[in-house]
Amino acid sequence: MKYFPFLVFLMCLSVGSGLKCYKCVSLKSWEDCALNQTEVTCAGGLDRCGKASVSFTKDRKQVHGYDKDCVSSTLMCEDWEKSDFCKDKECKITCCSEDLCNGAPLPVMSSVIFISCFVMALVF
Repeated sequence: MKYFPFLVFLMCLSVGSGLKCYKCVSLKSWEDCALNQTEVTCAGGLDRCGKASVSFTKDRKQVHGYDKDCVSSTLMCEDWEKSDFCKDKECKITCCSEDLCNGAPLPVMSSVIFISCFVMALVF
């Protein structure tokens, strides 16, 4: 019984630990980002794992950015795609709230699969 307070303390530590997310940045691709990703524990106020991509043209060159990190649900997940930053850019973000949930790439449908599904839907 004398160890009970210590056990309660240890349980509180594990409950109070922060969300774990993948963190990486790439200017090439999601695959390149994943090759360099690390696991991080989110600091206070960062309550979601996020995965964001941005595409825009600069000096007549197409620029792409890929990022995974801890994010704030109120600042990034709800309003980022509508922000001034994204006005003249293609921005996509997904947010999730489970440990390491931002690991998979954003879903992209192959054009062949899309056309096949479209044709099948018309035929049947």
